[in-house]
Amino acid sequence: MKLEQLENKWHGQTVYVLGSGGSLNHLDPSFFDDKNCMAVNFVGREFGLKHFVTFTHYNDDAMAMALQFPDNKVVVREWHIGHQVTAEAPNLIVAPSNNLPAPGSSFDPFAHEDLSLLFGSSSIHGAMHLAAFMGAKDIVLVGADCG
Repeated sequence: MKLEQLENKWHGQTVYVLGSGGSLNHLDPSFFDDKNCMAVNFVGREFGLKHFVTFTHYNDDAMAMALQFPDNKVVVREWHIGHQVTAEAPNLIVAPSNNLPAPGSSFDPFAHEDLSLLFGSSSIHGAMHLAAFMGAKDIVLVGADCG
């Protein structure tokens, strides 16, 4: 599957981006049953979401995530810290990596023109950009409380 197939899939809708913070302990997973959810890394599985898209930096685990949840999309960056995704699954999307510097004083999110996602130092950055790429009108961060 190609990244382009997700472009504007959630156009004009609200997307909930779920991080791995402890504040998730105060929520009932069923609240998200009818919502557009973007789960970071293993959050979809661990929190018990029914329907979700996963965004991950963990290239080595992306294939396992895709196989465990064949009805959900898993988006992983092409490479990260020397690891490259080589396996394939119908629901695994390998997003082209950009060559921008890491976030900091020289980071410019508008410096790219190709079809790639911006990646920060955490998977939540990529998840937020993916939600925007998918057309989200509003992005609600849940459990993004620094672990």
